[in-house]
Amino acid sequence: MAWVRFKRYLSPLAVALLLATSWGGQAVAQRADLENLHKHTIQLYQSGKSAEALPLAQRVLAIAEEKLGPRSAYVGGVLNTLGLIYYSLGRYREAETTFRRAIAVAEATSGANDWTMGARLNNLAMTLTAQGRYDESEGVYKRTLSIAETVFGPNHAEVARTLTNSAVASYRQGRFAEAEVASTRALVIREAVLGPKHPDVAHTLNTLALVYSAQGRYADAEPLARRALAIDEAVFGPDHPNMVSRLNNLASIYRSELRYADAEVLYKREVVVATQSGNDDFVRYSLGNLVFHI
Repeated sequence: MAWVRFKRYLSPLAVALLLATSWGGQAVAQRADLENLHKHTIQLYQSGKSAEALPLAQRVLAIAEEKLGPRSAYVGGVLNTLGLIYYSLGRYREAETTFRRAIAVAEATSGANDWTMGARLNNLAMTLTAQGRYDESEGVYKRTLSIAETVFGPNHAEVARTLTNSAVASYRQGRFAEAEVASTRALVIREAVLGPKHPDVAHTLNTLALVYSAQGRYADAEPLARRALAIDEAVFGPDHPNMVSRLNNLASIYRSELRYADAEVLYKREVVVATQSGNDDFVRYSLGNLVFHI
């Protein structure tokens, strides 16, 4: 699974003014408390500690809804954070419901073609893909890509993000030619914009490696999978939940190349990281891979 980078689209000044207006004389202390709690929640999520982040995100949402109302722009941002946390924990139904609420807020506060809307649509599409609802996710990805290209132009990192995620959906449907085209374009953009060692580049490398591997092109897939693993390990550390998919994909390539001992080492590492992640789907998946391999 790709680890989702969190982005905030409401400026600190806008948040301060909004909260000050709503909370009157106690605005400074309460604003600081809420902002600090939200920032801490995001830090936990980005560190792969989604199980710890979840109750904090729920608390931030409850406070923000009480003080600002359920359809304020700030609440929409918190909903997006909460949706990402649900997604990372494999709680896709709850993620979907939360992202749909965040999208409704964006439509009311930002407009249908603002990138706040595009980013949340992208998250919804990922969630639909994770549930195997490919026809639905395809339509959402097309809308997201249209917004991204309109807002940023054709060679922006957010365009590449949408292309990579849509490539995953195509790959899961066996549409490998489409997945290869989308992920190859995304890789060119991401390497040019972000540099060769950025974790978003690792995401696209991993996706393209999957596409090659599914076609039996293991010699093409292996260096991409090894590079994706190295990038994420350097950026996030060896125990981050991102490592589950990276380890699994390289192990699967090794197994297909009949390098069973190398594959087993990676599968065992995968199980350890998955167990620490708090995502039950990761644990079941990783244990299943190891048992199948043995």
